[in-house]
Amino acid sequence: MHRHAHEPRLRLSRLLLCSGLLGLSVTSLWAQPIADPTLTVTGTLVDERGAPAAGVEVVLRPHPSAYELDRELLGQAAALPEAVDRIRSDVGGTFSLSTPAPGPYRLEIRPAAPADAPGVAMPMVYGYLSAFSAPLFLQPNELPNRHPVAVRVLDADNQPVEAALVVATPTSMRSDRYERAASNEAPPQRLYPRFLRAAARTDAEGIARFLMPTAEANAVVSRPGFVAATAKTEAGRAALRLERDPGLRFRVRGPEGRPAPGVVIRTRGEVFVPLAETDEDGEALVSPFADPGVTFELERADRAFARVSRPAPTTRDPSTGEQVVDVRLEPPLRVYGRVVDADSSVPVAGATVLISGTPGHATSSDHAGAFELNTSPTRSEVRLWATAYGYASAQVNAGPTGQVSPTDVTIGLKPAAPLFGLVRDASGQPVAGAGLSAQLADDQLAIARRSFRALQATSGYDGSFRFPDALYDSPYRITVRAQGFASAAVDVPPLTPDVAAEPVWIVLTRGRQTHGRVVDTNDNPVPGAEVKLRWPTEGERVRFFDRLDATKPTTTDERGEFRFPAVRAGEYEVRAVHSEFLAPGNARTEVPEGEGAFDLGSFTLVPGAEIHGLVTDPNGDGVAGATLEVTRFGPDRDQERTTTTDIDGAFRLGGLPHEPVGLDVRADGYAPTRLPQARPDTGEPILIELEAGASLTGRVVGEAGRPVPGTRVRVEPDLETGARAGFVSAGDYAKRTDGDGRFRFEHLNAGTWSLEATEGTAKATLDHVELAQGSEREVELRLRDQDQLTVIVTTHLGEPVSDARIRVEPEADPYSRAYGTTDARGRAQIGVTPGAATVSIEHPEQRDESRDVVLDPGNNELAIQLTSGGAIAGVVRSPDGSPLGRARVVALAQDALDRPAFLRRYFGAAAQTTSDRNGQFRLTGLEPGAYFVSADATGFAESGPAQAIEIDGNAVSGVDIVLAPGGSITGAVVGLRTAELSQVAITATQ
Repeated sequence: MHRHAHEPRLRLSRLLLCSGLLGLSVTSLWAQPIADPTLTVTGTLVDERGAPAAGVEVVLRPHPSAYELDRELLGQAAALPEAVDRIRSDVGGTFSLSTPAPGPYRLEIRPAAPADAPGVAMPMVYGYLSAFSAPLFLQPNELPNRHPVAVRVLDADNQPVEAALVVATPTSMRSDRYERAASNEAPPQRLYPRFLRAAARTDAEGIARFLMPTAEANAVVSRPGFVAATAKTEAGRAALRLERDPGLRFRVRGPEGRPAPGVVIRTRGEVFVPLAETDEDGEALVSPFADPGVTFELERADRAFARVSRPAPTTRDPSTGEQVVDVRLEPPLRVYGRVVDADSSVPVAGATVLISGTPGHATSSDHAGAFELNTSPTRSEVRLWATAYGYASAQVNAGPTGQVSPTDVTIGLKPAAPLFGLVRDASGQPVAGAGLSAQLADDQLAIARRSFRALQATSGYDGSFRFPDALYDSPYRITVRAQGFASAAVDVPPLTPDVAAEPVWIVLTRGRQTHGRVVDTNDNPVPGAEVKLRWPTEGERVRFFDRLDATKPTTTDERGEFRFPAVRAGEYEVRAVHSEFLAPGNARTEVPEGEGAFDLGSFTLVPGAEIHGLVTDPNGDGVAGATLEVTRFGPDRDQERTTTTDIDGAFRLGGLPHEPVGLDVRADGYAPTRLPQARPDTGEPILIELEAGASLTGRVVGEAGRPVPGTRVRVEPDLETGARAGFVSAGDYAKRTDGDGRFRFEHLNAGTWSLEATEGTAKATLDHVELAQGSEREVELRLRDQDQLTVIVTTHLGEPVSDARIRVEPEADPYSRAYGTTDARGRAQIGVTPGAATVSIEHPEQRDESRDVVLDPGNNELAIQLTSGGAIAGVVRSPDGSPLGRARVVALAQDALDRPAFLRRYFGAAAQTTSDRNGQFRLTGLEPGAYFVSADATGFAESGPAQAIEIDGNAVSGVDIVLAPGGSITGAVVGLRTAELSQVAITATQ
């Protein structure tokens, strides 16, 4: 299907003109659901000089699976899913492609091979649209120059090897432009196309030729009858000599026991390439690898799967010398389920459902909302992602692999809120290509809804934008950035289903050039300081999830001066940091309306303290290359300090606070160490002795004693051992077994450890494993089916409760907790340990419940009814009676006042909500007790009733909160005493 690249733009312009988008009648058009709208992706291609790239074919295709990608590299025609649209870029490099259905797609950019280079493999450039559910306007995308690459393959006698498969992978996966822009908050919907690998067969001269996006490439060469080899090209050339070997003959049968044709055989490990596809008899001859760590994966089109290691040399066929590998595929994991409307339980047809992290494994729901999806059987759990027109996308945990059944997976989709609008400049002209992000403006709401990811959009030719995954009853902050304009932030009050949505009008200005100076306490300039200009926070709150930066960070010059080229009028916070100084906090400043430069003033940094010392091994010798890190969390995260020891093991850390700090030390070959109370500025060096790390290796086997590849193994220290280790990344303590079911952990601290292996519904544990310094210990873990608890949560009327959080706490080991979340049918399935336990259920709109139970081996079931709990309702207004929409209202239990003030709002809030456009609010799910209620809004002082409100399963209404204009003051929720509150009217009816 070919058409002019600008056709969608013209069609959209006519639609907007006819509907009166430039007037207020746009509200009714955008507020109403649109049945199956066409999704369009529009963009521009440029070369490495920035000039338009015309005549380049661009293809939109459903996201291919790894199986399909491998078959294409093996030369199979029509291996990929059929394209839904294709076009060639016009003279301006512009293209536009459309699809009628949302879902995961791949955008393929296929420059034509030169006419004078027949038979040369030319890999395409691609970008993933993993969640394509709204029109996209992409930033210009760069096509790389092409470099000739040739790989010559010879045998041991220097004779050319014909028909060898050469898979070439560019040494860089993305363009230099991406690397330059990635750290500068580039617009969110620039695809930054990736470089795909390419495959070619050697000719009669033993040469495979490519045109690659990089002059260097990593090549893997294989051909039956030879040992596979790898090489990296230099100056576009590489030559390999292959040793002869009869090869590995795979004889593959499907789960049903019959020969399995069409099975792709690929390597797994540092080398990851396809080698062959089985014939009609289920057989294929492939090259072995000299590296014994290379294992093999086998996959069929229906996701039947197997993973094997290289067989022992004794398995050779005496007649051919080939090593024979007999493999029986495991059946695919079949996931069944339904997609329904989360509010009405009505089936949702045409929803796209895929395996999270594997978008090539996708399907659609039918007219009854039902779907069936196959994936590989190697997963310990299955997480599904679903999207449909008119709904916000959702992810659900389908549970352990062995427990998936047609009645277990129900995905409830919530109707999406119509968050849309226009971006224009000061003269009213549309601004195309502006990058927009929308994030929940309330931290606690983001935590409660587990919605931390910012929504992304880009304005089209007409300046329009739309966020497809916005939620009702949720306040958002929209951040807008466009080249040549000052960044802007717009707060949007919650949208409600019963009120027609209005467009968000965003006007971008060129802004003013601002400048300032950073000095030390002696008024000396501080060069090299990073300066950030941020939108201000409200009161004492720290927005963990908002994008606060109003501009890109800048750095002071030798005179300590800094500049921001385009800043719009408004209030800001200035944050200046330097590795040798302490940041005093954010300083408020205001940029006035007008033109020309504006001086922000001077900002003073306080010199920091210093720690110096030596890191040694147990023999007292210095350890070179050890990493030392001081981490400060919360608002001082940019005060983190890191250094590395020199060749003698010496180190120095500056810019530290004048108080004890935690110091984490790590070095290759040694166990990590933490000094919890290192004191700066003592003048004395700190001597840190590292202990030799211990190793823990082993194997995971099934109940029959056979090794289980791909099993997740996790180790955990006891409290004393963990305290010495300090903070480590999760990857240090979790691994997956190789093809032989083996695992290895290194650099562990001496002490007591426990292990846990999980695969599907099977589990194995081993406690009290003692490790000594520098020792190596080997263990074996035997998997067995895990015991299960199914929790069914309903209201007192019998309606299912979704998104309830379940915690199972064993009485014998309170630290060994298990967690789960109910699906749209109110069900959660959790792996447990038999014995006495406490099951706790939490839900933001229901009263919490807990049950003491005794869990039996096997399958257990627990049904719990939740009650709605107490509620507090009222209105937030200004002194003149005007309702205050988007005010945040928080209820804090009276006993939470014992917590430190800065923690109360984040960890002590029993309930919170945001007032609607009429200023009305309702706090629900309150347990019996006394609560202080307070509200705050931008431009108003925080306040609330001075008296605590008693709740005992009742509803209290008529709470009238009046906020006075002014800065934020200390209120009931964050204040030190309730007496500091002003008297606020409250007429409670119970």
